[in-house]
Amino acid sequence: VISVVLGERPASATNFAAAGTFTIVNANTNQTAIGRTLTIRGAGFVNVTAVTVGGTAVNSFTVVSANEITAVVGARTAVGAQAVAVTTTQPGSKSATANRAAAVTVVDAPTIAGFTPTSGTKQGSINTATGRVNANVTVTISGTNLQYVNEVKLGTLSVAFTRAGAGATQTLRFIVPSNALTGAITVTTLGGTATTTTAFRVL
Repeated sequence: VISVVLGERPASATNFAAAGTFTIVNANTNQTAIGRTLTIRGAGFVNVTAVTVGGTAVNSFTVVSANEITAVVGARTAVGAQAVAVTTTQPGSKSATANRAAAVTVVDAPTIAGFTPTSGTKQGSINTATGRVNANVTVTISGTNLQYVNEVKLGTLSVAFTRAGAGATQTLRFIVPSNALTGAITVTTLGGTATTTTAFRVL
């Protein structure tokens, strides 16, 4: 659950109603995804008639209080930085909308195009021919939506990872840890997961 701050409490209810619109303050750059619940905080959430993310109606919303709404992101919401808007009916049947541009980033599921190398030794392992410690093996993952990845696994093992590049061309890297076993690579975002069809082979 993430929070999006849309507004602050007005000086008085009378002044707020007379203004006919919300005052938008803090932006929020947290991530969300289709079907996820986000929390919208602000003021004057009375007689709420609509909530949208990126101009798309949410699947459902609940007015928790005059200062908080929870909403489930709609199935057709566009991916990327999106505005969050709340519409209410003000006194005198006037409609007012609070809108915050780029309030959240809607994240899609990742894909994996490939990884290299496809095999390697564990961190700290010994080369039996030389008796020396093997060099660390760094695996690089390419694909789409990798800039939003929050977890990488080798088999069932979560591994620490770093990012290279920016935006849509970003790749992920991890060093094969000392307790690694042969297994598929899985990457996860709030929007879903992707798993390789072939395993990384630990030598």
